[in-house]
Amino acid sequence: MFGKDTQEFFPSSKINFLIYSWNEPDEIKLKQRIVINGDLIKEIDRAFELIRINTENIIVMEGLKRTEMSQYPLDAIREALINAVAHRDYSIHNSDIVIRLFDNKLEIINPGGLLEGVDMEQLLKGEHHSIRRNPTISFLFDNLGFMEQSGNGIRVIINAMKKFGLNVPNISADKSYFKIEFYGQKINIPNEKVLSFSTDLTKLLSTKEKFGISIIKEKLSDEFLLKDYMVGVGTKSRITARNHLKKFESMGILKSNKVNKSLVFKKIAHLI
Repeated sequence: MFGKDTQEFFPSSKINFLIYSWNEPDEIKLKQRIVINGDLIKEIDRAFELIRINTENIIVMEGLKRTEMSQYPLDAIREALINAVAHRDYSIHNSDIVIRLFDNKLEIINPGGLLEGVDMEQLLKGEHHSIRRNPTISFLFDNLGFMEQSGNGIRVIINAMKKFGLNVPNISADKSYFKIEFYGQKINIPNEKVLSFSTDLTKLLSTKEKFGISIIKEKLSDEFLLKDYMVGVGTKSRITARNHLKKFESMGILKSNKVNKSLVFKKIAHLI
């Protein structure tokens, strides 16, 4: 979970990330192969970020209305990654988690099929008993807020896809593998109808945070520092300013990055 050299002890505890410029596996069309190593938390975060930057995602802020247009609903993808890492069979050697990103779909395949006593139909309905292949990993993920141990991960994924207006993923399994296939949408095709999900942030933001959003929109450049935000909103409290910006970052409005020991915030939402 937290080791520096995880693969020294568990060589197969890594993720193979494959990106294709085609709709099916084809070595000629393989654009990039990335091996993701490290502890389990870092693997999930790295895989999620690679999916995010290699798929189409646009966030539009119209006033305090946040509209997300994505090729895939990212909360469903993150849940699928957590499930793959938490439930894979680590006793199967020379077999890693494989993520295959195609033009028209995303596949996540992990070693280890359904456990005895788990039926696919029950799994899809969320009616099965919670049976955990790796109880210690599930316990730690639960305590870290990554997942619940109730066995509802697949239902969470299916509901997220339905909420987004997309088809539910294809799920298949046998004794040796578990695969989930997501079929998304293209959002950059002219005149093509795009499914989106909107959230009214009015009730989620305090009066000062709403003011901070307006300052970012109207007075700050696309990239700015913490002190710029403090001046803009008229606060001397670095803690208050950091809390505001951290919240905006969690909403997908901003992204932070360290540059020469300074934390730089960049607008990643289209502010209207």
